[in-house]
Amino acid sequence: MGATLVMVGSSWSGTFWLQHLDRSLPFTDVTALHENEALIGAINQRVRPGGRIFIGAGDMTILNYSPMYLYFLLPEYLPSGYYLELPGSFEDSGEALAKAIRGADALLLSDRPALQREVYRSWQNGSSVANEAVAEYFCPVGRYGDTILYVQCRG
Repeated sequence: MGATLVMVGSSWSGTFWLQHLDRSLPFTDVTALHENEALIGAINQRVRPGGRIFIGAGDMTILNYSPMYLYFLLPEYLPSGYYLELPGSFEDSGEALAKAIRGADALLLSDRPALQREVYRSWQNGSSVANEAVAEYFCPVGRYGDTILYVQCRG
């Protein structure tokens, strides 16, 4: 059974559609639309189809936002792993994330304000191993709104 995308809204006026290959997503902010178009173009220039991408947060020691919708828009790339942190599963994820990061050709990391600081004030920081893998193996090559594109610069 395939996934179904259901959007609920009061009005589609002012909606802009980002299309890539046979996929499309609506945006209500034209700036975000253009940032995502530029990001997809940069990925297509730097990563071969079939390459591995990892989408996550800029700081993986805390609960944070990651632009997971990009996996849907980039079907020509394989996920290197999945960054999805939920309360209760955060503490032991560092090494698994680091392994997924090291196996990627490119990273798309969001630096939106941390959810942990806003919602989970008593939550403890997780492992820094994933952040260390980013710093050791990847270099930032472009910023697209809240998302930074990294490519391997050391292997």
